[in-house]
Amino acid sequence: MGTIINLYVVAPRGARIAPAVRSLMDAGFLELCGHLVIGPGPVLELPAVTAPPLRESAGKLYLNSPQTARGGRRITDVGGLDAELARAEQEPLLISFPQLNPRHPDVRRDFDHYDGRECAVGFFAFPRGYRLRLVTEDDEVLFDEDVHAWAHLNGKCAPWETIFVGSALERAFRQVWPELRVIENDWV
Repeated sequence: MGTIINLYVVAPRGARIAPAVRSLMDAGFLELCGHLVIGPGPVLELPAVTAPPLRESAGKLYLNSPQTARGGRRITDVGGLDAELARAEQEPLLISFPQLNPRHPDVRRDFDHYDGRECAVGFFAFPRGYRLRLVTEDDEVLFDEDVHAWAHLNGKCAPWETIFVGSALERAFRQVWPELRVIENDWV
């Protein structure tokens, strides 16, 4: 199966996901495509998101989960995305991109192991706050705090913390979340 990398980019308290999503899209790190999923289902019902990190690629789970089929929506245009980002100001929401843009020159340069697969990018919004608890396979607590927003880069080819820190992608996140925190939690 291989190691699944779970890289969490935790926004400062009170921050929202809309500026981060827009910043990464404007910079070309993320692309709006037919596989973009918006929905409350995985946010509210997948315990793997908040306790142990996901053992499978998040993209596969989000795109194929019964929860997404029940409550999720697929977005194909910017107007639809903007409407969903506005909803994220009021209610818990997940926006899941299936991958980083593999054609982006900074992605190719900073993450030379990445081939365009196995790196889902999920943005989680909890306007009223949420207790995010991340534990290792050995039950070591890596993070346990109330947060309002975070991004989760997940998959066999997701960037690990040592190459994410200092990358152009990290700088794009820091433009909108200057006090962000990065937590890596990999599972074999």
